[in-house]
Amino acid sequence: MSVYVDHVRGYAVKGRAKRWGTRWSHMFAGSLDELHEMALTLGLRRSYFQPAREGRPWSAHYDITPPKRKLAVIRGASEITARSWVLRHRRGHGELVGSEAQVVRSTATGELDNGA
Repeated sequence: MSVYVDHVRGYAVKGRAKRWGTRWSHMFAGSLDELHEMALTLGLRRSYFQPAREGRPWSAHYDITPPKRKLAVIRGASEITARSWVLRHRRGHGELVGSEAQVVRSTATGELDNGA
């Protein structure tokens, strides 16, 4: 399964989103089927899905909390930077290549290997 999660970040939130807190990450996948399948295994509602924005096909994702992110990694998701995800799709790559692959590490620690 090609599912990816980026690192946890703090966000300013308004309205309803405040109840979920201000720290989460994004979960992306190689296909919408894979994305929705992983979301289902994590217990996420389909209504949490955020479809791709016009001109940004890579932007389809779920926002997930740190505990859900950890569970996603345990269930096979790979860690990736959001920047690498966008670059991958802008370049038309199906999989990460070269230095982009160095930022991915499939562990449950929440740390990323940035190749440094």
